[in-house]
Amino acid sequence: MRTIIRKFSLAVAGFCLLNTVIQAKENIGIPEKPLGNSEKVAAGDCTPASSSIDLDINNVRARLQNGGDMWWDLINTAKYEIPKSLPGQPENPSSLFAGAVWIGGIDAQGQLKVAAATYRQSGNDFFPGPLDDNGSIEDVTCKQWDKHFEVLGTEIDSFISLYAAAPLSSTQIAPNILNWPAYGNPYNANVGNRNMAPFADVDGNGLYDPTGGDYPIIDENCAKFTYADQMIWWVYNDKGNIHTETNATAIGMEVQTLAFAFKTNDEINDMTFYKYKLLNKASVPLDSAFMGQWADPDLGCYTDDYVGCDIETGLGVIYNGQAIDGGACALNYGNQPPYLGIDYFIGPLDQNGNQLGMSSFLYYVNDFSVIGNPEGASDFYGYLSGTWKDNTPFTEGGNAYGGTTPTKFVFPDDPSDNNGWSECAANDVFSDKRFIQSSGPFRL
Repeated sequence: MRTIIRKFSLAVAGFCLLNTVIQAKENIGIPEKPLGNSEKVAAGDCTPASSSIDLDINNVRARLQNGGDMWWDLINTAKYEIPKSLPGQPENPSSLFAGAVWIGGIDAQGQLKVAAATYRQSGNDFFPGPLDDNGSIEDVTCKQWDKHFEVLGTEIDSFISLYAAAPLSSTQIAPNILNWPAYGNPYNANVGNRNMAPFADVDGNGLYDPTGGDYPIIDENCAKFTYADQMIWWVYNDKGNIHTETNATAIGMEVQTLAFAFKTNDEINDMTFYKYKLLNKASVPLDSAFMGQWADPDLGCYTDDYVGCDIETGLGVIYNGQAIDGGACALNYGNQPPYLGIDYFIGPLDQNGNQLGMSSFLYYVNDFSVIGNPEGASDFYGYLSGTWKDNTPFTEGGNAYGGTTPTKFVFPDDPSDNNGWSECAANDVFSDKRFIQSSGPFRL
């Protein structure tokens, strides 16, 4: 069985940024985590992804990895720099430390299956490359696809102009357009008949061939053949090896990702965009499935984060917990702390074809308490579906733990409203926060 979850997209925008340096923090005090029911016989032998690239066409420089994670350097440094520094100048602050897509659900035998990524401290759930029709992958395929494919809008502009004047040979076409990993591309031997990156099918034959006028775009379903000033595409999966991040059984999931940005004179110049297409290539469906965007958004000193959300727009927000950023961190934003939003503006579809959008906004803190870092598959799934690590629901009021009224959206009110529910109004303890914008449940 192969089911496509319709594409979902999100945008990231940052504001009021200063010329300083970010400090960030991975999970602290990691306990021992023995392997559980992940079966090596059901997994591939792939090694972790190593490819990385920067999305940097506008006022943002965002690091993208090919192991399900982004916005950091795989060591301990944030790489979502805004405003981006000029060549030869010291690096400016980053507003995000890490991000990834999480997926979880229950199969027909009642087995929980989860795929997620955080900091690769305990291991990996995701590996580079597409799955075959049997939901499997070999190490050689993983290595072939441990890369990112980039194309610039200026390259597409030039291509369209030249092609309008006369047909082009393959030697006249920019390599980024010629090698774009789209269906049937005769100049990219690894693609074959895989339905991969989106393209404008100018000659109408259903196959990507730039000598016939075809070129990369954001989405085939757009009314016009729209492309961005910079587009980066890559593919990864959760079957390349055992799940050492969540210790869960693999799903059989392929994730195709397109990151893009526009160079403009308005607020879009401070934004980056991400489109995901998820394919379940397992032999059985998942029920009670959830998928979510996980983010560790550190602003200045990582110890004083506050988070919140706007339910109507699907916006997750990170802001500083005190007027002057600093605390125990030597490097900070001082008296002008920034804020940042992640807009979960298109979600997957339910069985009736309706957009689910952001069906929950939840958070946890950087420790290993009951409201802290996930330690196993049930914890990751709980944060996707609405429960703390002790299986109690998130509740309205206070820090969202231990109340009487369950909720799917924490801190949904304006922080300036003293009568609303926000971390600011609740006088919550500011700390190193992470949040999850999730959609579900649905059948995958």
